[in-house]
Amino acid sequence: MKNSIHFIYFLIMTFSLISTVCISCLGQNEISNDTINIEGFNIIPLKAFDYNGDFVIKEDTLFLVTCCNFVYYPFGKLTNKNSLKKSIFKNWTIKKYKRESFKNTNLAPPVWDFFEDVLAVSGRNKLSFFFDNDPEASTHGYIRNGEIWDSKVELLQHIKVGMNINAFCSKFFVNYPPELHRRFQVIAFISCISDITQHYTFKNGKLWNIKFISQP
Repeated sequence: MKNSIHFIYFLIMTFSLISTVCISCLGQNEISNDTINIEGFNIIPLKAFDYNGDFVIKEDTLFLVTCCNFVYYPFGKLTNKNSLKKSIFKNWTIKKYKRESFKNTNLAPPVWDFFEDVLAVSGRNKLSFFFDNDPEASTHGYIRNGEIWDSKVELLQHIKVGMNINAFCSKFFVNYPPELHRRFQVIAFISCISDITQHYTFKNGKLWNIKFISQP
């Protein structure tokens, strides 16, 4: 497991393309000029998916690198612990919480920065959030780790556990060949400018669970 995480981390750190995109890259149907050839089959992503041009195959998992902000904000943009109270996580239990503030002397004049670590839980579902206000950072708040097992927990554009694999793929791709459904049980999205990976695992043509993985 550690070797796999190190491999993913190494892959991510080699990608340096930075792109400015909307918070939700979904719901936009413009076709990309990219074609991803996977073992002789062509995937055509939506332009809004902002495909980076890189992919990796590891056993039954297809990793696709994307610069879409969906990999950072799959539930919409959350900025701090208080913002969770106004989201679908308002009834989740906060199991752990840590906040630290410090004076950022790299800026003139210096400013006070903060970061928050929040672990929220609901049944089998758990998500570890990281928030900050660092003006030098490219993102301010994302899911560090976690997993979703409950179909009641919806991501943007009604992505949820239990949905059909074709419905899932239509959110990101104009074409995703059925042969690849059989070849890969997991479709993973890697963020192009950070260390976040989303794993979507399918069984019997349905989304089985969603996992979020990042480096500490």
